[in-house]
Amino acid sequence: MACEFSDGPNAIYGGQATGGVVNIITRRPSGQRLISTTNIGLNTSLTRSEDSFGYNLSHQIAGTEGKFDYTLGFSLVTTAGLYDAVGDRIANFVGDDDSTKINALAKVGVELSPEQRLQFTFNRFSQEQNTDFISDPAIDDIPGIQKSRALRLPDGTSVIGADDGRFIKNTLLSLNYNNDNIFGSKLQAQAYYRNYDFGGGIPTDNRGTVFNAITQSEGESEQLGGRLQVETPFNSQKTVSLLWGFDYQNERSSQKFNIFDAAEFDATGSRLYRKTGERVFVPQYDFRELGIFGQLQWEVSDQLLLSGGLRYVNIGVSLEDYQTAEAIPRNIQGGDRSFDSTVFNAGIVYKFTPEVSVFANFAQGFSVPDLGAVFRRPPSGVVNILNSLRLTEPQKVDNYEIGIRGQWNNVQASLSGFFNYSDLGSAFSFNRATDFLETVRAPQRVYGIEAAIDVQPAQAWKVGGTFTWTEGENDENNDGRYLALNSITVSPLKLTAYIENETLKGWINRLQLLYSGDRAFEDGVEDGKISSYITVDYISSIKIGQGELQIGIQNLFNNQYFPVYSQYFAPFFDSANYAGQGRTLSVGYRISW
Repeated sequence: MACEFSDGPNAIYGGQATGGVVNIITRRPSGQRLISTTNIGLNTSLTRSEDSFGYNLSHQIAGTEGKFDYTLGFSLVTTAGLYDAVGDRIANFVGDDDSTKINALAKVGVELSPEQRLQFTFNRFSQEQNTDFISDPAIDDIPGIQKSRALRLPDGTSVIGADDGRFIKNTLLSLNYNNDNIFGSKLQAQAYYRNYDFGGGIPTDNRGTVFNAITQSEGESEQLGGRLQVETPFNSQKTVSLLWGFDYQNERSSQKFNIFDAAEFDATGSRLYRKTGERVFVPQYDFRELGIFGQLQWEVSDQLLLSGGLRYVNIGVSLEDYQTAEAIPRNIQGGDRSFDSTVFNAGIVYKFTPEVSVFANFAQGFSVPDLGAVFRRPPSGVVNILNSLRLTEPQKVDNYEIGIRGQWNNVQASLSGFFNYSDLGSAFSFNRATDFLETVRAPQRVYGIEAAIDVQPAQAWKVGGTFTWTEGENDENNDGRYLALNSITVSPLKLTAYIENETLKGWINRLQLLYSGDRAFEDGVEDGKISSYITVDYISSIKIGQGELQIGIQNLFNNQYFPVYSQYFAPFFDSANYAGQGRTLSVGYRISW
């Protein structure tokens, strides 16, 4: 994504950011003594509404007391059955149907002085699913590509010894310190802790596969880290400055299979799942990353901006010996490995006029592949996973970007092109023999074009859209013959468009369109073609009293479509080939006081 000052991937920010990062800044209290905001709403399918009503409620208070400020928030979101355009229940392995989401936020800040601030944040998110439906596995035995089908569980179905409902739990604690003038520099420091758990759900009958068992997956990830950055100006005009500092993270992750009694499952007519043991799916492993960086920015003139920086990255991975979760387990040796590299970035922005500027950037990224995916099922013949360099060695990516940007009173537009290359890239490929996604390490190149335009043709009107085209290839056999990356790695062409009108004062109406394009190959990259689809949404907001009424209709024209992810897996697992949601209504009211 193009930006005014492109810092690139982990050449600056780290965090396994080979392609870029997103910086999220939470809202601070407005300075008023106390302000409360409440949202209430509901949503329902318009193709079958009797059991599709979901509700949401959130409340937040924020205020200040002397040098202290605080924000407290709570939200509850429930989702019922989800239905496609023809009124069939959507059968998604990891869907949000029949789920409850709870989020709690607490943030307290204190102004230690006019130039110093300390802030503590706590955030807890929990999602639990309680559904009577699964995706019918029998659909996989029907010849040809079929739409997944929802199957109601038999009465009396129960899971003993494990969670029968799918769950996600995420806890985040962070402490931030800012000082706007420490020996003439600005300092930002952060320490954080994060815990993420997932699992549960109705077990899956994996007999006849490499696991040959009835299984259910659970996993956990725990992170501890921090960041210190200092922005130091070199002159009184602050046209030359250096951003420097370091960051560190330590992550411990693992994933297991719960195993259930197959004989009792069969004897009870597929109604009773009794946990009898566990297998290691992803062994517990530690991941560590230390980064030390410096980024120089020089505003040469009102027209010219130069930037450049270096980052030293040190990555460590360690795990114990383990056995794979296969029916015939393999012994895999663990150990410790470390990798390091120095990456750099450089950028230039030149303004031809106050409205038009061009930019060019080069930035490098350095990261390891998805280690969990590598450890789950190493390729045959692998004995020591960390010594298998083509599997675990980090990828170093060179990113090139050029573009032009224009900003006038009634028109804003941008156009950019990018090219990324890695001698040892990382992608995923489906192995039909094992029914498993496997990591592919090979020379890789990805390139594309991004464009955006927004126009305000009259006082009450806004129109605009975006264009994103991406392609990529890798040389899996290292023979100089590049083949296209599949659609689980590279997305098809995407177009968005919108038109917005303030019909009456305080009443805004908006139509927005999404087009996802085709992808098809003749070289066997994918077993099936990715077909295009279009969805249109309608959004309306009306100021009523002290609040605002919001009305939305998603998939306004009730188009029956299949997301790209579904289409990719359709030739392998019809039971994963779920349709998108049909016409859906959402209504909400927001008030602040």
